Amino acid sequence: MVVDELRQANLAKDRFMRTVSHELRTPLNSVIGFSDLLLRGYAGELNEEQRRQVAMVRDAGEHLLAIVEQVLEVAGIESGEVPIEIASFDAVELVREVVEMLLPEAHRKGLDVAAETPSEQVLMLSDRTKVKQILMNLVGNAVKFCDRGGVTVELRAQEDRIRFRVRDTGPGVPEEIRHTLFEEFVQGTLPDGSRPDGVGLGLAIARRLAVLLGGTLELAETSERGSVFELRLPTDARTS
Repeated sequence: MVVDELRQANLAKDRFMRTVSHELRTPLNSVIGFSDLLLRGYAGELNEEQRRQVAMVRDAGEHLLAIVEQVLEVAGIESGEVPIEIASFDAVELVREVVEMLLPEAHRKGLDVAAETPSEQVLMLSDRTKVKQILMNLVGNAVKFCDRGGVTVELRAQEDRIRFRVRDTGPGVPEEIRHTLFEEFVQGTLPDGSRPDGVGLGLAIARRLAVLLGGTLELAETSERGSVFELRLPTDARTS
């Protein structure tokens, strides 16, 4: 009885999240769209202060829309509505692509991002877009919370599994959130003590996508010298 009640409560929660998020998406797109038109001068030229304030409205709308999309993604994964598109791709190429995309942000902070991969191809049969999303989240988080040194993405092929490890030299994950790190709306603090952008859905989505692809995502190591997140995925997601 308790299990059935919990299941019904979760279904009700997911329906609520999807409904509210869908209802928010349309007006948010309107806010962003009309703000952009104002910035382009379609309703007349704006002075510098007006442009600054309209840009703030547009940026806030885009930020909120990104949160809405994350909420919808969580609800979609929970309800089994997220399709998996299986195709063959080279995991080495994917890791290098993720590193290249996040290098500019890392360099702005005085950090480096490096890839440690085999010299030959490592072929996977999985959903490339979702694997990339997981890695972008892990590496992006590492860059965000790291205040010195850098981030290394390691790739190793192990029999029928592929292991990705994202290692950083940051301050580590606070002990008080380690056991809830992959739950929704859980966030750490930046090295300067401030809160990062977002609402703490990135790691929750990343783990759910890993499970969806037949894999696991864990915090493998953490200390004041840095953290290691480990993603393990099957070489062939069709057999998971």
